[in-house]
Amino acid sequence: MYKAFIFFLISILSFTVISCKNENKKNDRGGAVTEVSMDSVQDNTPKRPKFSLADHKASQVAAALVMIPDTKEFARYCVTAGFVDVLSNENEYFIVFAPSNAAFQALPAEKKKMYSDQKNRAKLANLLRSHIVPGQGANKESFLSLENIEQKDLRTLMGKSITISKEGGEIYVSDNNGNKARVHPDGTQASNGVVYIIDGVLNVD
Repeated sequence: MYKAFIFFLISILSFTVISCKNENKKNDRGGAVTEVSMDSVQDNTPKRPKFSLADHKASQVAAALVMIPDTKEFARYCVTAGFVDVLSNENEYFIVFAPSNAAFQALPAEKKKMYSDQKNRAKLANLLRSHIVPGQGANKESFLSLENIEQKDLRTLMGKSITISKEGGEIYVSDNNGNKARVHPDGTQASNGVVYIIDGVLNVD
């Protein structure tokens, strides 16, 4: 009985070995196994188009303020004050003297807190209006370039006057309270206005 069992076990092992060899030969002949290179697999994932400022030359002033890196704080305040629709109006032309991010950061902490509070939205709106000039008639043409301006008084949307002057080759804008800011001469042209960056904030309450 024991010998019969040993013989049966050897027969099973022999059959398994022979089966494995036959399977390996089948694979070697190339029919069953196919290797796939990842280089041959196409990626059909939709590609996001690259953003290009050149594609937005006709953007309104509101969009330009967002795209200019140094006027993002001014743009944020415009959103808070509900000025986006105003500066997106294609039937108007605006000359915006936008304080830089650093200029807003230089304000006293209590002023920044006040302008960021929704309760003081009216004061914030007045602050923004005092930096925006409606560019109608002669204003529109003359402000395409500030290089030839010696001195000029302008009335803002707030109804207050600001003065553009040239001193020692630099261009400045000042309010009636004696605050003065330097104007970067290279403005950003939009479809309904132009944006000039200044290094100070005017008419702070």
